[in-house]
Amino acid sequence: MNSELSLKLNQLYEQDFHLWVQQTIQLLESKHFEELDCQNLIEELDSLGKNDQNALKSNLRILLMHLLKYRFQP
Repeated sequence: MNSELSLKLNQLYEQDFHLWVQQTIQLLESKHFEELDCQNLIEELDSLGKNDQNALKSNLRILLMHLLKYRFQP
């Protein structure tokens, strides 16, 4: 593992998230897995999954409320 590059990506994550994402995508596409900033990548994927789950729950709640209003409001 190239610790120098990993440290650079870790610093980049803190300073310029968008650039960090672009470089992470390039590393994944070129299959340079050993150079990835795995800790931050795992955190971002976990957060993305939680955000999607929360958005789905929220949208289902809103849909249910609209259906109840449609059914019971005069």
